[in-house]
Formats: sequence, structure tokens, C-alpha cells
Amino acid sequence: MNKRGFIFIETIIVTAVLLASLMLVYSLYVSSLSAETIRIRYDDPVKLYETFYVKKYLESFDLDLLKDRIDAGEPYQMIYRGQNDIFGASYTAEKIFFENLWMELNIKSIILLPYNVSTIVKCTSSNTTAICSNTSLLSYLKTLDDKDVNGYRLVIEYAMDNSGNACTTSSGCFNYYSSVMLEKEMFLKDQLQAMEKVTSGTGLYEVPHSGMENAEFNKTELRYAGKNPNNYVLFNNELWRIIGLVNTLEGQKVKIRKATALSEKKVYHAGVSGINGAEGINQWGPSTYEDGTAFNGADLQLYLNGEYFQSLTVEAQNMISDTTWNTGAGIYGTHNLTNDLYVVERGDLNGKGCTTGTYCNDTVVRTTSWDGHIALFYPSDYGYATSGGSTTSRNTCLNTSLQVWNNANVSDCKNNDWLLGGTGWQWTLTPAISPNKSSFSFDFEGSGYMDWTRAKYADIVFPTAYLKNNLKIVSGTGTSSDPFILNF
Repeated sequence: MNKRGFIFIETIIVTAVLLASLMLVYSLYVSSLSAETIRIRYDDPVKLYETFYVKKYLESFDLDLLKDRIDAGEPYQMIYRGQNDIFGASYTAEKIFFENLWMELNIKSIILLPYNVSTIVKCTSSNTTAICSNTSLLSYLKTLDDKDVNGYRLVIEYAMDNSGNACTTSSGCFNYYSSVMLEKEMFLKDQLQAMEKVTSGTGLYEVPHSGMENAEFNKTELRYAGKNPNNYVLFNNELWRIIGLVNTLEGQKVKIRKATALSEKKVYHAGVSGINGAEGINQWGPSTYEDGTAFNGADLQLYLNGEYFQSLTVEAQNMISDTTWNTGAGIYGTHNLTNDLYVVERGDLNGKGCTTGTYCNDTVVRTTSWDGHIALFYPSDYGYATSGGSTTSRNTCLNTSLQVWNNANVSDCKNNDWLLGGTGWQWTLTPAISPNKSSFSFDFEGSGYMDWTRAKYADIVFPTAYLKNNLKIVSGTGTSSDPFILNF
């Protein structure tokens, strides 16, 4: 073989191998450079610090409304400059500062999301269009971990040119992304929801509801049930007990009842000569007479929200949530199952089922709701508080008329119900409908069954209230000797 030809071929081969090696190195360099560019634009240390600073500033205001919307199922919340949801309606110095901060840091957008964004980035919902149409933002979100952490993410999108200045045109403008975690504060209702639930025996039960016209009343509640659950709470420097996390028109709230009754029995409404046979009127809240003059409400309501409320400590008063209480009525002998009572308590029937007669001649306009601080427990509260027992199950109790719970064959129902408050008749909030009298309300006898009685009679009273949702359990196990301690 020609020696020179061999050397030439060998040179070509070596050159080709060298060129291929250089191309591979260059490809790796470009790939590395691209990865490094992404790394710099995703969670750059400087941007992380700026994002953390923005987070701390926002947390000094009110993000609860935005968090609640996410908890309710909305996929994200955009945060804007001068947003009333955070800063309030007035254009204050704090809003001006935030706008200046926004411009100084070259912020393009701020988004509050659930911590786990794996469902959002699938882009299967029309509610995520604003995020999914932003391809660079979507690419960043896909790099985040998908751990189920009980909290939120604050994601900030920054936009600037190569010099770190605000972009004046889309050309040469780069987006930077950074995110930090916002912990989800555990308030009282969250703490209850996190507690262990039971399906038998004493403890905290889930109580589902359905079929109500108002969706708020269809939410699954939490109810303490059994002979003596660990539901004691120190309130007003005395023991009260948690009924549960209960549905109201304003959403779910924690409902409590005084552990012991008032020292004196109280009438629901004192009878007036010539009106309803002097047996009283079963209207709880303020209303009017048919001629337009004012009816102030039941005497018991006025006492509980006047003299009694003022006797509470200032701390206790501040913990009570002013709530819309439903005061719908039930028909005696018809509405006697726990679930049926839950429905009519929140329904449109009022306490006047008659129109004429000596015992039905009051002219008070009946209402089915009342706004106030302190009232009474509902008949259904008593029903849901049973755990049943070995002879009669909880489910059987719930499907047994409360009017016969004193019968020996269903004694498990009342014997394993902590809400039964000793001996004597005990008032409830719910009016009872009679075909010929307009003075009846439901009450319970100490032997464990539901009945009705005239408003003029004095019954045992257990004050009942709803607590504000921003309270927390800070200590205690819920026993009578180690009650839950509450604080803001």
C-alpha cells in the first residue's frame, strides 16, 4: 500500500473522531448552559430572598380570605397591587408601599396556590386557564415537588432585561420564577377536623347531611357523642363543652354549651293576661306585631343576650361569634327523629300553626332566624350526641323518636348521651307547632325524652354559643380536669 495514502486516510479518520468529540463536548456544554440558565431563572437565591421578603410583608395583612377560597376548591388566587381583599378598601400608605415594592423588584405577577400543584399543571380544568396559558410559568410549576403538605405556595414571576432592569419591550425580556411556602395555620375548626374520628363508642363523629336547599346545611358536621367524651373547654373561667363543628348560614362554626345549667330556672316568655291564655308566646327573636309595633323577643333571649352576656368576662365575650341562628319550628308528634328535626330547625315553618282561639290570639309576626350571641341547644343537638350502646346502636337511636327515648328498650340512647343535663325539664331553642296553641316550644325531661311545654313555664337553661373561627386550642386534652384552653 502507498505509505503516503495510508497516512492521509489515517489523518482523515483522526480528524473525524476529533471533530465528533468536539461536537459532543459542545452539545454537552450547550445542554449544561441551558440547564444552568433554567437553574438561574428558577429559584435563584436573590429571587428567593426577595420572594421571602414579599411573603413576610403580605402575611402582616389578611391573606385568610384568599386561603379560604383555595380551601373551598378554587385552584389559585392572583394577588394584585392595591388589592382590597388584603389591604382593605382604603388606599393607605401600606398599599402605596406594596406598589412601590412591586415595581422596585420588577414583579410581573404574584399567585397563591395550594402547596401541591400536581393537579393544576395537568390543565384539565377551565379554572386553570390563566396559569396554563402562561407556558413559562407552567414549565416552572411542573418542576415543583408534589408532596401533600398542609399549606400553600406563594409563586412570584419576575420580568427584567439582561441588565436587571424593568423590561421596556418583550424583546430581551427574561422571566424569573421563585416560590416559598406559606404554612396553614390550624385554627379551632381545623384542629377538630384533624382529630381522630370514631364510628362507635364515645368520641367525635362525622355527621353527613344532604337534601337541604341551602348548601351550607349539607356539609358534613363533626359531633361529640357518648356518655362522657373529652369535649370540655375552659370558657369564661368555667367549664363548657363542645357540641361540635356545626353548620350555620355563615359556614361551619364550633358550638359550645355550658357544662352546668344556670342556677335558676327561666321562663321562655312570661304570659300576658288575655294573650294566648296567658301562656306566653313562642317567638325567640325580636319582631313586630301585625300593627307594626315592636315585639322585643322572648324574655329568655333578652336575658341571655343582655344581663347574662354582660356578666361574662370580656375575654369570653370577644370569643363568641355573633351568628344567625335558625329558629324554624317542628310539628309535635310528626318531627321527632333527629335528622328530621335538623331539617325543620333550619326550615321555614314557624311556631304559629293556628289562627284563632283563646290560646292562639297573639298578633306577633313569627320569624325563622335570629342574629345574636347566646341561645339554647337544638333538639337535634341532643339526638346527635348519643353513641348508642350494645343493645341499641347509634343508628337505631337516630331513627327512633326522641319522644320515646325514656323507654327501657332504647335506654342506650339516653344513657350514652352527654348532652342530657341531669333531672328536670330543659329548654331548647326550637318552637313546637300546635293546631290550637301558639305558646309551645320543645324541651327535654331529665329522664331523656323530648316533649313540648308552654312558654310561661320555668325550665332549666343551658346557655349555648358559637365561637369565632380564629380561635385555637393552645393546650389541654379535653377532659374535665384538663380542659381545652382557647386563645386567639
